[in-house]
Amino acid sequence: MRIGARLACLVAFVFCAHARVVAAQSPDSAAASKRITKVREWVAATNRDLPGNRAVERDLSGFSAEGGKLSAYYAADTLRKLDAMHYGETGRAREEFYVREGEPYFVLVTQERYDRPMTGQVVKTIRTRLYFDGDRLVAWTDSTGRRREVTGSAPEEHAHDELQSFRDLLRCATAATSEACEAPTDSASR
Repeated sequence: MRIGARLACLVAFVFCAHARVVAAQSPDSAAASKRITKVREWVAATNRDLPGNRAVERDLSGFSAEGGKLSAYYAADTLRKLDAMHYGETGRAREEFYVREGEPYFVLVTQERYDRPMTGQVVKTIRTRLYFDGDRLVAWTDSTGRRREVTGSAPEEHAHDELQSFRDLLRCATAATSEACEAPTDSASR
């Protein structure tokens, strides 16, 4: 009987401790989950509508070692998505910015590594998903599908870098010229 009582006490303790942790995390977790659900709906709608959108294409110069391409998709005059492909000797990276009311609400970054320089044979793929509410990072999902912390210097720097990249690419997409777009050279813009 003593073992059964101890086991029951241990189970009750673990249950109470788990309940406290869940209660402490629920407001932010629930809000982030709600935002992620809404973002997924918006992304699906954007992707569904892309074939009917007007596309603006730009070459990118100086954003990566081997150049790149930018596609901007507009529903009428409203930007819906920026899709940038950056090429390098050892891999390529794709940044997809989904836009609502002029701000990115979701960023999908796909990095692909080659087996050897310049082969194009992808041996490793890393995907990062960033969910925003305005300029605030509300969720960050790594390549394994796990949610990462959104507070602290590393997530804030990552979010800042992606928002800056969005602004740089937006400048390219809205440029009056159709010539290749040059990466900013001043350190303040990066």
